[in-house]
Amino acid sequence: MGSKPSKSSSKSKEKNNTKSTADTNNQLPQQAAPAIDPRFPLTARDKFSLVKSWKTFSRNLESAGKEMLLKLFIEHPDMKDLFPKFKAKTPDQLRNDESFEEAALAHITPYDQAVQDSDNVDILLTNLKRVGRQHKTVPGFQESYFERMEKCLVFALQTTLADAYTENMERIYKIWISWTTEKIREGFRE
Repeated sequence: MGSKPSKSSSKSKEKNNTKSTADTNNQLPQQAAPAIDPRFPLTARDKFSLVKSWKTFSRNLESAGKEMLLKLFIEHPDMKDLFPKFKAKTPDQLRNDESFEEAALAHITPYDQAVQDSDNVDILLTNLKRVGRQHKTVPGFQESYFERMEKCLVFALQTTLADAYTENMERIYKIWISWTTEKIREGFRE
């Protein structure tokens, strides 16, 4: 009853206590990453970064949409042929044109919806392919125009996010935009 613990017993307890403290302080249990649908092009961490960054971007969705569509018209003046009511207007006139704002928002909204749908890849793919099929009904529209829009979206992201558009976010956005554009093209080809 009144015996003194042996030295080896004390040392053993110290090691166990030390290990327990180290485990608690330095090695917090890691939560399992959420499962990502294998059809989605990003890792769980990259998807988290995409959604977080897009949340910032989407606060300026209307102005970003305008910049995206303006960039498209400036770099590819022939694209204005698809928008007859904007053909004779200057970029400054377009920036103040309510119908241009509506058109710009209509062209950036599918990307916004794609981020929102990123947790359900079935819905995401259905919606992206629907966008592609809708463009088949536009007289004179060619599949290669999707790539033009892709580059203009990257420009809008860079402009809107500024310093938050890091090298890592550029990598993530390029993967994601390329994938979404390909899914839209698949719908166009159906």
